Amino acid sequence: MKLFLCSLGLTNKESLQKLFDIPLSQIKCGVIKNPMDLKDEEKRKFLYGLVDKGFSNFGINKSDIDLRQYDGRQKDLKELIGNLDMLWITGGNVFYLRELLKKIQFEKILTDAIEDGLTYGGDSAGALITCPTLKYLDAIDDTSQISEVIYEGLNIVDFVPLPHWDNEGFKPKLVEIKAKLEYRVVTYGDKQSLLVNGKEICIVG
Repeated sequence: MKLFLCSLGLTNKESLQKLFDIPLSQIKCGVIKNPMDLKDEEKRKFLYGLVDKGFSNFGINKSDIDLRQYDGRQKDLKELIGNLDMLWITGGNVFYLRELLKKIQFEKILTDAIEDGLTYGGDSAGALITCPTLKYLDAIDDTSQISEVIYEGLNIVDFVPLPHWDNEGFKPKLVEIKAKLEYRVVTYGDKQSLLVNGKEICIVG
């Protein structure tokens, strides 16, 4: 299993490269920006630009994947993901993301792909979705627009990768969340990344 989890977009290019046997410029990467769907159009465009710039700076050629277009098209989505070297899910609202993954039946497709060797990356919401539970995270993510609030994560890892730990804007609520969680919590800052490579788990940056 190869995971590269961040707080604010791509960080630590050298560490990400360690997960691949070929240059980052040669990998096939898909990027899911749906966690930002609930933001207003102007904000989305701004954030999309930051995401695109991050991948460009890393020399990664990526294609965007809008999960909403694959509702009822699980076979097509599975084939698409199966042809990638890396899949990245951005930050945004983790509860909206979780609801969308269930709606389009993407959970098993994603977890199976990771088990089969797909490198998974994500920042903030995209990182948190890998954990066993999303309990208490509604303290930082609004659930008022979510039809079905799901507190079960994808259980890809057996701990909670808690981002933004050095961000003073998030820190008070994150401390409370960490204290309540019954799972092991791994914290990392906005300029750090959490790398999982098989049994190796380390924070870089």
